[in-house]
Amino acid sequence: MFLIISAIILIILSILIIITILLQEDKAHGGIGFLGGTSQSVFGSSSGSILTRITSILLTTFLVYCVVVAIVCSHKTSDLSIKKEAIKEAEITNYIDKKIDFKSTDLSGDALKKSTTETK
Repeated sequence: MFLIISAIILIILSILIIITILLQEDKAHGGIGFLGGTSQSVFGSSSGSILTRITSILLTTFLVYCVVVAIVCSHKTSDLSIKKEAIKEAEITNYIDKKIDFKSTDLSGDALKKSTTETK
């Protein structure tokens, strides 16, 4: 569930980053950008600094969230691998114990047969 929510949040952040980057005007003011110079008239004359701040905030949020998700997932993976190793060790121990018990019952069964044949 955490991974699905994290993926949705990362996709939304990615789309917002792409939109804010495309809305920014070029450094050369050549009008080659996404809206071709209309972004200044839509968002006002100080839109460059606002869009730059929004972009940097979104990028920082995206990077921090990626690191957090990576750390959380690595802990879940390591916990899962530790549990799998413990289960394997328990299965091996049980298998060995059953083999030892089986051999000891065979020996005791043979001993009982010998003792009953000797008494007859």
